[in-house]
Amino acid sequence: MGKQLTEQTWNCLSVAKDLPFAWQFGERAGTSLGVALVLFLIGLAVKAFLGIDI
Repeated sequence: MGKQLTEQTWNCLSVAKDLPFAWQFGERAGTSLGVALVLFLIGLAVKAFLGIDI
């Protein structure tokens, strides 16, 4: 329910601001993937520094 409500809210905001939904989606997806990449690189650095191998 919460996810659906969030998607509906973003869609409404896109329409209200007269922005294409695809642009909003791409912006959010890019931000999410960018954060994931940064966290992955931090994890690799910590793994190398501490010598942890799982």
